[in-house]
Amino acid sequence: KDPGIILSLCMAHVRRKFVDAKNSYSNAEEVLDRFDQLYDVEREAKDFAELGKSRLEKSSWIMNSILEWIKNQAGKYLENSPIGKAITHTLEHWERLNRFLTDPKIPLDNNSAERSQRRPVMGRRNFQGFRTINGADTGMFFYTIVETCKIIGISPTTYLLEMALRSLKGEELLSPYRYGLEIDAKVRAGVALHEALENIQ
Repeated sequence: KDPGIILSLCMAHVRRKFVDAKNSYSNAEEVLDRFDQLYDVEREAKDFAELGKSRLEKSSWIMNSILEWIKNQAGKYLENSPIGKAITHTLEHWERLNRFLTDPKIPLDNNSAERSQRRPVMGRRNFQGFRTINGADTGMFFYTIVETCKIIGISPTTYLLEMALRSLKGEELLSPYRYGLEIDAKVRAGVALHEALENIQ
């Protein structure tokens, strides 16, 4: 209800309905291929600027082809059939499903958010082992660090070792995000140096 909040829907949930229908309706494969193309576009982009451009140029066309397929199938199946439910659900929420096209910061789905929620739930039995508030705070600190490293794509073990060594040397400690940026900058510099040496040769 807050006018400052824009609601977008998860593409994976919509796709899942067609996956469920595929066993009984083989033509659902046609639209599933189109959903998979959307994810291909997402993986190609290297940053938000490139993603925004690719979504406008490629994803919008794919979404139009999905809508065209769905409209061609509408009315051919019972509404309470698996594929009928998938088609109805998609059409009812079409506007919110398309919002990712105009804002590259809107993710295509919320799978990563759901996965991140699953870990604390599954870890509750371990968290009960904390015997003091200080122990719980320490555990949660490291839990946050480890999960952040996983999201960024860096090794939690490498990060913790590096920060421990820096602490012993009295050097500045970095958050996982800043450490990831530092590694990325070094890799880019190494690639640029390699390319420059090849051009000289």
